[in-house]
Amino acid sequence: MTQSDNVKIAVGIAVGAVAATVLAFSLFDINLFGDIESGITLAPGDGGACVVSGKETEVRVRKNRNVVWKIRNYCLEGKTVSVGNFRAAPSGAAPNCTNATEGLSVNYPFTDDTYSARSVTVNPGKVEGDKPKPANAKLKLKVKSDALYQTLYFDICLGSQKADPRLIVER
Repeated sequence: MTQSDNVKIAVGIAVGAVAATVLAFSLFDINLFGDIESGITLAPGDGGACVVSGKETEVRVRKNRNVVWKIRNYCLEGKTVSVGNFRAAPSGAAPNCTNATEGLSVNYPFTDDTYSARSVTVNPGKVEGDKPKPANAKLKLKVKSDALYQTLYFDICLGSQKADPRLIVER
């Protein structure tokens, strides 16, 4: 074997390793930057009204990282989804979703507290043949660098409906 053959083999192995790594990261949805992705699914419920049917119950994130809510809308109309009403207790006097605020007497963990940063309008889903095809959107918030280690409860709001997951800001 000549030296050029050895170089070709080494380059082939390197290219193969890079391709395998990229494939693994895409198949297993691995995020190199430490951002946390959480899913939200909107789907027709009883009576055909659109409801939040799928969500994480707990989201864990570190300082200086992003939480990315991936929203899939199977409903046949566009919907606005927001996150808000961050609070220390799981229940109690949690406000409704028609006026979701950034928080109630808590250290709000994200860099942007505006409603426009905490909400997104998702296009309507479609029906292709006999299968529903969702419209997709993302809602992304960055955790402050000086965010406190804390457990917060918050609302995922769809109109006046709400779902109450938990956010844990880790060290």
